[in-house]
Amino acid sequence: MKILIKRTHAFKDAIDGELYIGATKVCDTAEHATCMLPTGEYRVELRMSKKHKRIMPYVISSGPCGILTYGFGVYNVPFGTIIVGTNRTYGLCIQTVPMLEYIFQRVQRALKREEEVTLIIQEGIR
Repeated sequence: MKILIKRTHAFKDAIDGELYIGATKVCDTAEHATCMLPTGEYRVELRMSKKHKRIMPYVISSGPCGILTYGFGVYNVPFGTIIVGTNRTYGLCIQTVPMLEYIFQRVQRALKREEEVTLIIQEGIR
């Protein structure tokens, strides 16, 4: 399964984007400009999060791992955090918990079918 994040807008400390699974736009994303993963291709795994006390989709990189997660704004987030939901304003998403759950279920189903799940991050900032 391929997940694509197209980074679309930059504003001060926030980078907003769009998340696609296949060719379908699923939701918006928000990242902190100084804590984001570089563009590229990453493997996605499900791992237990100590912070959230549940299994979460982790983005595996050669440096610190990233995570697809819920939340509102991009401040005070660890390196590689990608907040998913509906963009409300720069760096702020709403409806993050149901959107994360939807993405989690899609990743979980793909991994159960022994598909590799890949996240591709692209720049496209306007």
